Amino acid sequence: MGKNNEQYYECGQCETDNINKQGEFVLGNVTKEIEVTKDIEFSEIRADINVKKVKTLRVWGQVKDCDGKPVKNALLKLVRVVKDQCGKVEYVGVAHGVSDCLGFYQFDICVPHSCNANVYRIFVSKQALGKEGYITATECNPCLDNLECAK
Repeated sequence: MGKNNEQYYECGQCETDNINKQGEFVLGNVTKEIEVTKDIEFSEIRADINVKKVKTLRVWGQVKDCDGKPVKNALLKLVRVVKDQCGKVEYVGVAHGVSDCLGFYQFDICVPHSCNANVYRIFVSKQALGKEGYITATECNPCLDNLECAK
């Protein structure tokens, strides 16, 4: 990092990190299939990917208990509030995440292009405290059967 939050890239150009800059989200894309066989002739393949950037709003916060202590590993669900013609409210899942060890979380929400506002809510939950169970057996032994039983 240089002076005034300048970020330098390999090509020698720099970009100023403007604090007032709007958030961006990159809409995902996918490459063509990359077929890899034991007879492949290449040691590397370049796979350029085109993406679209859209304006976003970052919503973040901290999950705390009634004593003001951070809650780690809380499950957070971001939902969009949708009303039908009769006014009935439904919640449509948008994203989910888990709070970190200090209870912090964040979601990046795409800003709508239309004049109509989107309304969101965040639901939070955490499993009950107590003894944790676990599964010891598996159906496959990848070291012995090359995952044939999983097919």
